[in-house]
Amino acid sequence: MTELPASRRSARRLLLARAVTAATTATLVPVIAGHHSAEAEVRLAIDRFFDAARERNWDAAGKMMAADFHLWLGVDESFDRTAYIELMKSDDLNVVSLSLQDLEIGVSADESFAWARYHASVDGISKGQRSLLRTAETIVFGRRRGESWLMRHIHVSLRTAE
Repeated sequence: MTELPASRRSARRLLLARAVTAATTATLVPVIAGHHSAEAEVRLAIDRFFDAARERNWDAAGKMMAADFHLWLGVDESFDRTAYIELMKSDDLNVVSLSLQDLEIGVSADESFAWARYHASVDGISKGQRSLLRTAETIVFGRRRGESWLMRHIHVSLRTAE
């Protein structure tokens, strides 16, 4: 496999860090037992996706993404579902520590789409290099007639300098 340019390696680390970081959201916004609101369902979709990601079960994670899923990294890079899953399968990120702040979940009045947004800080090691990544992220979900929430869009903005 050919070595990726530094910007591409950084993007790869960021994408992996994003997945593992979001996996910790379950401890930040608890879902009340027996509460079946749309927000709780979105939360469950987030938790299931990132549980699969934490286990590096990228095939299962991919099933939680809509067919037209896209991830945008800043303004220059984007990945469809297939490219994102292939990228995640090819990396070796080890998260040393992470934190997630300002998690919010919103749902449209007709419950056809939902969103989540948060800030993340991830200290990780990938390809022998340690890095601290800080991001602002948004996830958009869609569903049809009561079906499960599927991720349709993720946008990640990376803080590049302190």
